[in-house]
Amino acid sequence: MIFINNLNSIFKPDRRNIRVRFPHKEISYGNDYAEMVKLKEFADKNKISVILVHHLRKQNDSDMLNMMSGTNGLSGAADTILILSKSKRNINNATLYYIGRDIEERKLELQFDKKECIWKLIFDSIEEPEKTFPAELQDVIAMMKEKKSFNGFFSEYVLEYNTYSGKTLQANILSRLMNKYRNELEQSGVYFKSEINRDGRKICVDYVDCVD
Repeated sequence: MIFINNLNSIFKPDRRNIRVRFPHKEISYGNDYAEMVKLKEFADKNKISVILVHHLRKQNDSDMLNMMSGTNGLSGAADTILILSKSKRNINNATLYYIGRDIEERKLELQFDKKECIWKLIFDSIEEPEKTFPAELQDVIAMMKEKKSFNGFFSEYVLEYNTYSGKTLQANILSRLMNKYRNELEQSGVYFKSEINRDGRKICVDYVDCVD
């Protein structure tokens, strides 16, 4: 098994310089794919695993593969992709996504234990498929576990949500998701009700810790 940290270090000097000096300069899918194919052929020929460490874009995307820096040519040649995404820099929660040709797509919710210096498993999408719903709502649940309660204008709630999650979700999208997955939210302990008056839309959200 070979670990390479990071992927940019093995590109040809001219392409590496382009990526470092001009990070926004377009590099074609074909070029990225060709670089990755060489590593894939090397791994197959020698019957070993090659694990590459790469960076994510700062922008969020509903398609996790689009969060990888560079073109889709990087992911297109790989057998398996593991993406570790933190919803916010100063919290200890993260999501690990498994995507690949020969494996079942999987999502793990993790929490970093500072005392033991290890990631602990909170949720596994394969073991608990009923909890697999949009990542945006996973952030709602995580936020409400900390906040416990919110009562105010929906615009203020969305602002707090975006600050917490690091996303830039629009109010109408968050509202649609929360209403669509109301039952799943309630199963996870998040209850809400909203009303519209002359001052605007208000929402009351509470987290109830479900104990059997």
